[in-house]
Amino acid sequence: MNKLVYIKTLIIESSLITLVSLLGFNVSVLSYPWPLASQNVQHKVSGTFCECRGNRDHFHDGIDIPLVQGKYVLSVDSGFVLSSQLGGDNAYIRVGRYAYVHVIPNPALGVGDWVEIGDTVGVTNWLNHIHFKDGGGASYTIEINALRNGGIFPFIDTKKPTIATVNFYVNGTNILLGNTVSGVVDIVARAYDGIQVYGGYNNGLYKMGYQIFGSDTVTPVIDYFSSYQFDALPGNNYITNVYAPGSNTSTYYYYVTNHIGSDNFWDTRFMPTGDYVVAVYASDIQGNTDTAYVLVTVEESDTLPPAPPILKSVGGDFAKNLTIEWYPNTEEDLKGYRLYHSFDGVSWNCTYNEGILTRDKTSLTVNYFPNDLALFFRLTTVDSSAIPNESDPSDIYGTRLTSTGSKILIVDGFDRTTGGWNNPSHPFAMSYGLAVDTCGYAFDTYADEAVIDDSLQYSNYDAVVYLFGDDDMTFSHTEQTLIAQYLEGGRNLLVSGSRIGYDLDLSGDSLDKIFYNECLKAIYVGEATETDSIDGISGTIFDGASYPLDDGTHGSYDVLEADYIDTACGSVLNLHYYGTFLGAGVQYEGTFGDGTDPGKLVYLAFPFETVYPESSRIDIMERVLDFFEIDIGISDLSYSDEPRLFQNYPNPFSQTTVIRYSLGVNSKNHSRLTPYTLRIYDLSGRLVKQFAIHDSQLTSIVWNGTDEYGAKLPAGVYFCKLVTPNSAEVRRMTLLR
Repeated sequence: MNKLVYIKTLIIESSLITLVSLLGFNVSVLSYPWPLASQNVQHKVSGTFCECRGNRDHFHDGIDIPLVQGKYVLSVDSGFVLSSQLGGDNAYIRVGRYAYVHVIPNPALGVGDWVEIGDTVGVTNWLNHIHFKDGGGASYTIEINALRNGGIFPFIDTKKPTIATVNFYVNGTNILLGNTVSGVVDIVARAYDGIQVYGGYNNGLYKMGYQIFGSDTVTPVIDYFSSYQFDALPGNNYITNVYAPGSNTSTYYYYVTNHIGSDNFWDTRFMPTGDYVVAVYASDIQGNTDTAYVLVTVEESDTLPPAPPILKSVGGDFAKNLTIEWYPNTEEDLKGYRLYHSFDGVSWNCTYNEGILTRDKTSLTVNYFPNDLALFFRLTTVDSSAIPNESDPSDIYGTRLTSTGSKILIVDGFDRTTGGWNNPSHPFAMSYGLAVDTCGYAFDTYADEAVIDDSLQYSNYDAVVYLFGDDDMTFSHTEQTLIAQYLEGGRNLLVSGSRIGYDLDLSGDSLDKIFYNECLKAIYVGEATETDSIDGISGTIFDGASYPLDDGTHGSYDVLEADYIDTACGSVLNLHYYGTFLGAGVQYEGTFGDGTDPGKLVYLAFPFETVYPESSRIDIMERVLDFFEIDIGISDLSYSDEPRLFQNYPNPFSQTTVIRYSLGVNSKNHSRLTPYTLRIYDLSGRLVKQFAIHDSQLTSIVWNGTDEYGAKLPAGVYFCKLVTPNSAEVRRMTLLR
């Protein structure tokens, strides 16, 4: 063939393809035979045009014809060799408009050689099939479906497709609606096709659509919607418009409500509520069709979420049983609760959802929860509307369990939302929990109402920490009695809040005043208007300290009405507001009431959570707990049977920190065979440093905040993990720069 004939052939073929594309494939080009012997007999097809490939990575750009390795591949048309590739999985040769992929080219053919119909263009490689493409390449940019009328011939298929499932989702999400829907809805069908006895049984579809009928399945309510039909290859950027999550190379979930090039939905917002029938249609290229009819109920859209739940307590016992309790919500459409957990209050994961925490649940117990691992929880509610509404989260409570040693109770009495903090829930109990954990102590968190409801025994705890924020309703008479008894028993109390004196000493009754003066060892003097920071007083537990207070820009709130206090009943002022001599805190050591055992008190007349940064809060907590002289339990555990990882010190740190550990008395026989390791991870879970350790006695390592290569790590939260053959313990560390 001369060049003129070749050019004319290209023009004719290109024009036909363009015409086919423009006319929506209403015009056929000339049919062609199969690319293997016998060419005029139908063969199997194992992969069809535009099937999903990968994890919704790309469309299948041809058809797959099974043919074992080394068998001859024949040209379906006469034309010039335009390109080829000899090696690799995707070896191919292109002759004119047609490409033969997974085919090792005929070595006698080169680019520009003429090939007649039926000539051997190559042999199949180890993938054992021909990936046959009609169109594409540099000269034929449009790739079209080779199984169309006017494509490969003969091709007969009488087997209809199968629609396996039909589901309904909130548009653009993975929120499954069931058969009660509202709002804008995605219809997603699991469907596939078989090709008679000549091909596979799990191929992709050619065409899809849907229609909405009344409950009689006869009266059309919404006209037929044609989703897509695969005549020409779409851009791969459109694949997520066609295939829903869960689709892969062998599984196909189709968005029936979409077009190839756009996201669409079934809009139920303006439809009368009631029952309807959704008809989903799936067709193959020869018109065989399957139809699925699904009865659905359209409900009026409900966009009002339930009220946030109220956490009651998060804590555990010495037998590693973690219990989370909450007060029940009373909404009629409440479906259940979702529980989220976090190590740091930044990254949250849903631990249990409404499928487990149903509306009748008010508690969850987890057995064998690990000791010495601080974890924080928040709860939301979810309603039963067609598109579930989730509430704002509850307050954040946390715990760190222990089987031995000291334990601290954090009591949340902060309920006010009309002061400096206006949100319906708060994270401030976590501020205390993180500081207590960093200091190395176990703790539980209770709402103040739960202390009374559950008749909680304060005596089970070595110290009680009460937080009131800027609430102006603080200790009830019942709580006052319980606290007085606790202190008379020689125990330890930390109280923090900016309106406690105002509530009890200024506005309270006689019992309130007695409690404030004799148990909190303070006298209310007035309101301190200058609360930018607080300074420690020489000779007290805060000697040399200075702490900034938040003005509302550091994650908490601005304290506008902090108490100005003075000492009573033998206490000592330990803090004053910066630039003044106004008392901001007291400390006391001695007996309370009729008690004979000395107890200890630290009362802060400002909210602890408004101190920033976190290192300042940790410093306050560390000074208070040192004053309380609560045994952290390290000496008692140094020769325990089990390995232990203790809290690093100092924490936070900027240069170096000491990480203490004990491998237990039984580790010596194993350490040579199985080295123990200390591993340090960043907040994303990436391992940044590792130490191998062998000593079975109580010992330590020094970490300077660098990674395995000696590079300085950025400031942030890190986790130290002691890994042994049978256990693992984790501690949270804060690196400052």
